[in-house]
Amino acid sequence: MRARRADERGMSLIEVAVALALLATGVLATASAMDGSARAVSAVDHRSRAVLLARTTIEQLRAIPYDALGLSASADGFQPTFEGRDTVIVAADRVRPGSEEPGTGIVYHVERDITWEDVTLSDATPVPGAAKRLTVIVSWPDGGSPVRLDSAVSPLRKGVECSQRWVDAGSAGLSGVINTYLAGVAPSAAGATTVQVAPGYRTGSGAPIAPGDLIMVIQMTGAGAGLYEYAIATSTPQGGVMGVTGPGPGGGLSNAYGSDGTFQVVRVPTYGDAAVQPGLVPLPFDGWTGGVLAMDVTGSLGLDAPIDADGTGLSELAPVRTTSPVRLVAGSGSPGAPGGGLVAIRAGSVSTGNDIHADGRPGASGGAGGTVVLALERGGLETTSVSARGAALSGAGGSLLSTAPPRSVAVDADPGATAGTVATTVDLDQLVGVRMGVGCEPAVTVSLATWTPTVTVGAGQPVVYQLVVEARGDRGGPVALAAASALPVGFTYRSTLSLGVKGDVVRPTVVDPTVGDAAPRWGSFWMAPGSAVVITFSVDVAALTPAGLTQTWATATYASGTGTWVGTYPGPSDQRDDVTVATAPPDVLGLLR
Repeated sequence: MRARRADERGMSLIEVAVALALLATGVLATASAMDGSARAVSAVDHRSRAVLLARTTIEQLRAIPYDALGLSASADGFQPTFEGRDTVIVAADRVRPGSEEPGTGIVYHVERDITWEDVTLSDATPVPGAAKRLTVIVSWPDGGSPVRLDSAVSPLRKGVECSQRWVDAGSAGLSGVINTYLAGVAPSAAGATTVQVAPGYRTGSGAPIAPGDLIMVIQMTGAGAGLYEYAIATSTPQGGVMGVTGPGPGGGLSNAYGSDGTFQVVRVPTYGDAAVQPGLVPLPFDGWTGGVLAMDVTGSLGLDAPIDADGTGLSELAPVRTTSPVRLVAGSGSPGAPGGGLVAIRAGSVSTGNDIHADGRPGASGGAGGTVVLALERGGLETTSVSARGAALSGAGGSLLSTAPPRSVAVDADPGATAGTVATTVDLDQLVGVRMGVGCEPAVTVSLATWTPTVTVGAGQPVVYQLVVEARGDRGGPVALAAASALPVGFTYRSTLSLGVKGDVVRPTVVDPTVGDAAPRWGSFWMAPGSAVVITFSVDVAALTPAGLTQTWATATYASGTGTWVGTYPGPSDQRDDVTVATAPPDVLGLLR
């Protein structure tokens, strides 16, 4: 491998620290052992090959000379560089050469687009035709979902600090329940990188939560009702525990949740382009989960049908009714008269408008209006109407937070009840947590397997582990990695048995642990998306180590240009991290002598 500096490769400088300990019993597949300056060659599947072709093609499109695209550098909005790269700005016509790319015996079709987009600069100045979007779609004739990579190269737009976004090709038609809900079952502190959740999902057509998914953590009841943030799942929910990473301390959550009320974790699907079809609704809040309809659309959202969140909020009074960009409250109510739900939409733009409803239900104590959030990167809401009304009797008015004024807004309260609120100048970046377009954020997964799930104290037998840290191939750019382990009492580092890599990995500097370390550390590695570092190492167990089952966590903390993130391995909820320390049987013959 060629050892090149990060800035020469266009990498984000991301420092990763892995805090693990005694992780796992299952044996992971062994990577070819080699030093950090060698490249591992392995077979690639359809998707990883397609991702590589898309990434390479994006770089080729970036390098097209300006004059070849018919644009002068004197044009409005032109910048010679963007995010440290030469900027390619194009004329209104599309460049769409298709080609057949051979790879691993499969023929791929690569489609390239270069298009104009109007943007608004960070000082709110509109610049018509100042943005260029590069789009590459890689598909194959024998089946499988296409891979699409969008890359914005333009003057800086609000909410677009990342240069790449991974989205599914095609336009998603949205109906039914698109979110997935998990109930929080124990309080979670600010800075937490894990949350304890109920074992079962509530969902309609929503997908299970996987590492790298965008989620919303939100408190629904209690004095903290409305506290929320967008975050990223770093593990699947296993054994009631799920790893999360967010904008808070140490790459954890910003807020504390659940100390005086219920909170939930909501999977937020991310689409390229999407169209709302009839029947798009949230699940009603059942006291633990539901009441939230949330989505991200990095391209254009067509409201081709109404969105209905009427009466899907709380069936109890909430002590907090204030809604702001940092606090989103579902409507409160009473049994039989629930409040309106929470609709949270972040989108590049809205192409067609319709009605969004989050009204309370009428009853002896009427439900309050819910909250509607419409946060766009560009464009207006002139064809969209919002209703978040309080119902008779005594229903408080709801709330609207938007980046532009809709065609009409109704947040009326029942006479004598608290009036609703409207804010139509909210900035997209005022919303809490991970920015829109989460696909551009790097994601790192961490796991550890032991080859010696049982160890006897005093026998001189080491515990052998294999640590695997992988940069996800469908998420963002390269990462800079330094791995460390925090071992339990009585366990100390003995030696590194092998250090292997998979894919494009460079080790510019060498940091290795020393014998006896309680927190061994390996560094440093530049990892391209889809690559992995595999470290097999042994650990000594001290003679006085208590007998019993040992379990622990693994976390990878890494900082990018947009924040600090954490990848988590849920050790206590995964049997692969089980290590049993046994006491040696007594020497009966020795006692008789």
